[in-house]
Amino acid sequence: MSAGVEHGDRHAFLARVTAFGARSHEPNVAHPLPISDWPAGSFVPIGYRSLDGSDLVGSFLRNAAVALLEPHRVAAVDDDFLRAQIESLGVRSAVVSRAPAAVAVGVQLAALGVDVRAYASEPATTADLGVSAPRWGIAATGSLVQDSSVEGSRGASLVPRLHLAVLPVSAIVATTADVFATFPTRPDGMPANLVLITGPSRTGDIEMILTVGVHGPTKVIVALTD
Repeated sequence: MSAGVEHGDRHAFLARVTAFGARSHEPNVAHPLPISDWPAGSFVPIGYRSLDGSDLVGSFLRNAAVALLEPHRVAAVDDDFLRAQIESLGVRSAVVSRAPAAVAVGVQLAALGVDVRAYASEPATTADLGVSAPRWGIAATGSLVQDSSVEGSRGASLVPRLHLAVLPVSAIVATTADVFATFPTRPDGMPANLVLITGPSRTGDIEMILTVGVHGPTKVIVALTD
């Protein structure tokens, strides 16, 4: 077959497909469609057994722990909290995203003796810790959502061996659908990219042995603040 040459009658093929889709079909007695009282064209809501709609914070903390994140409910990210992470995890260097909350934590880390730099690819590859401030937390799945419009948000959460996410309770939404529902109201619209983080990186081989931290952070610490 010659490169760039189309074989067959494309228009005839598409006409047959269109005609087939327009046919009326007999109802499938063996597998009938579910009966729905929802108006035509509306979205059928999806329920999550893992979600308590009256307690989004509790749902997020519970589901984040199930997903192997390490969530901490704190009033604020203070020196005592950071010192505990530095000592227990052996943190000597860190990169931070441009999000104000992440920058503020970077200043604190530097005062505690950590070599802190703004996120860039070169220092990130050897940094012990990446600090970010996710745009949202999803209660139903315990996921963090990084917005690519914040410089360094994705790299700081994906490249270093450890990731510290600073997340206010006001950023927690119930489901993934609630994240996408915010975009029509944003002046800048939908960002070019979103990253959903549900636990540290992991993989399983043919023997179904789960290995954590294969192509990303081995630990994701979430500081859920007031």
